[in-house]
Amino acid sequence: MQNNVFETIKSYLLENIVNEDIDLDYDLNLMNAGIIDSITMVKVILFLEHKFQVRFAEEDLLPDHFETINTMGNFIKTKIQ
Repeated sequence: MQNNVFETIKSYLLENIVNEDIDLDYDLNLMNAGIIDSITMVKVILFLEHKFQVRFAEEDLLPDHFETINTMGNFIKTKIQ
């Protein structure tokens, strides 16, 4: 499953968050690009917890962990190891 973490996150964002037909770069800052805001961040966190069977502690919920597809994927990989 770890090999597909990044692609799973990207697919979720494209299908459920992004309303345009764009190619998301894995290093694009999603918050600065206006793709993720505080409301969609909650949706993304809930998706990640459900899809990867992880739980985020309050101290895990730092914006740095959710800036890009790569940062989210790397963070998820540390949680599922």
